[in-house]
Amino acid sequence: MRASPLILGLLAAVGCKRPALETDAGGPGILPDAAPIERGSPVDGLPAGMDAGDAAPALDGPAPTPDASCGVIKSLGVIVPVSILVLVDQSVAGDKTKWADVISVLSDTVTANSRDVDWGLYAFPQPGPACGAGTVPASVDVPVTTMNASVVAAAIPATRTDGSGAPTAAAITAGAAYLRALSAKDGARFMLLATDHAPSCAGQNGTLSADPVQAQADAVAAIQAAAAGGIRTVVLAPSTTVGSDADALNALAQAGGVQQLPPGPAFATESTLPLLFSPPEPQSCILNVPFAPDGSRLLVTSVVLNGQTVPRDPLHMSGWDFTSPTEMALQLYGSWCQMLIDGNSRMTEVDIYYACDTR
Repeated sequence: MRASPLILGLLAAVGCKRPALETDAGGPGILPDAAPIERGSPVDGLPAGMDAGDAAPALDGPAPTPDASCGVIKSLGVIVPVSILVLVDQSVAGDKTKWADVISVLSDTVTANSRDVDWGLYAFPQPGPACGAGTVPASVDVPVTTMNASVVAAAIPATRTDGSGAPTAAAITAGAAYLRALSAKDGARFMLLATDHAPSCAGQNGTLSADPVQAQADAVAAIQAAAAGGIRTVVLAPSTTVGSDADALNALAQAGGVQQLPPGPAFATESTLPLLFSPPEPQSCILNVPFAPDGSRLLVTSVVLNGQTVPRDPLHMSGWDFTSPTEMALQLYGSWCQMLIDGNSRMTEVDIYYACDTR
């Protein structure tokens, strides 16, 4: 079974903020209205009516010397991480060994996606009678914060397996409320519910009751309400989940808006969870060279990536070079391309230095 391409786009693709390009230095080569780039995307700084396929205008006179830098286009790409709150159901009802496999894969997935995801953890229910008051935590175990995957990955295997009752609806409601309240978060937000059985506690915290039928309806309604507010839910369960439990979790996964393709279950399993975070198709390392305000092609002299000068490489092994004699686009090769696409930093800056047009 494979993950839906839509799921790959939701969970693996990294969004980028698009601040305006900055320009530096003085002289006629500065671009005051250049457009920004995203990580791995072409620069688009063309005047109105032109596109990257237009021929470069003819320029007369001698070319400037290579060090005649007149300005720089600073293209900043900032990763907007996805926020994911992991909800771990501690009332494990099935095979504890199989559950341990799920927990292990979940922890590994968190670790493997430390750069592009801000993780948090919420474990439920707390010790107490089944569907009893106070079994739904009022706060999360590990807050969703920047670059905290190692903390969450370590906390997941430490969750309990002896809880009583499954107040799934109350946990979903609490998790969604927490994610909505996050400040300074403009990336997509998800919940990841890890459980091995159907909900069993109806109602919300403080009014819980043991009613499996109503508990399922309440959980579906809670997930639907979260999705309507922009917070989708991934449901994770052991691959051995069958019967009424599988039916219930399939319904939760479908309500959450992130479901697997047939013929397998709609919920993710220990074997399919990593596919949700598979990287998208390789991004482009081609950058279109903008036009100057007077319509002439900028004369590129050097390229700097994350503060490191990229060498010119006509052999296209490791460095940058123009993609054609028209010098309308340049491409990064080798490790420089890799750095642009999937560097470890959440911020990438490409500086294209250009010469003054004196011809």
